[in-house]
Amino acid sequence: MSSLEHVIVAGAGPAGLVAALVLQQEGLRVTVLEQQSEEEAFSDVGGAYDFNATVVEMLRRLGIRNVYRAFQRSADRIEDLQFLRLDGSPVRDIHIPQEKLEVYSMLRSKLQRFLHDLVDSS
Repeated sequence: MSSLEHVIVAGAGPAGLVAALVLQQEGLRVTVLEQQSEEEAFSDVGGAYDFNATVVEMLRRLGIRNVYRAFQRSADRIEDLQFLRLDGSPVRDIHIPQEKLEVYSMLRSKLQRFLHDLVDSS
């Protein structure tokens, strides 16, 4: 069985960057290829990711140096959810107890920059 020394990851989206981080953590040299320019890849397109407790736990378990702690500092913690009708009137408010559940939100552009910087610094 041959041993890998260098891996190429196609795509610098969140999945590709997480893959690169895990591979780097395993001691492999990684090159991430991305079709878009850095400016395009990190531009705010309005999309966001919400991370529930399962995802936060997965980040912690991946053991990618201090990703979990850095993520906690970079993401916005969700404390309340408000459901609205089309006219803007409230339907229901939900408070998320912080001691029981960790839920975070991060713009896609911010997430990609966060992961990109971790790959570069590893």
